[in-house]
Amino acid sequence: MLYSANIDPELSDWLRWASESHEVPMFVQTVAEAAFLADLPNYALLRPVLLELRRQRPRSVPTETPTPYVSRSRPQNFTTALIT
Repeated sequence: MLYSANIDPELSDWLRWASESHEVPMFVQTVAEAAFLADLPNYALLRPVLLELRRQRPRSVPTETPTPYVSRSRPQNFTTALIT
């Protein structure tokens, strides 16, 4: 079956990441961008190369860092603080 970069179940997420990421070399970023521009026959030619590039440069999984809680409520003396 012929896929395009947008619907390729194996590569579409990686291609999107690689085309927008600054974590990959410019060459990989440019090839990923070209994959989105390729028609179906040319994407079929690129696909084995893209699979190899993904193998060499897997998407880094961000580590979960807890986001500190920031209260969005106004302090009780909010009005007084504005007046003084």
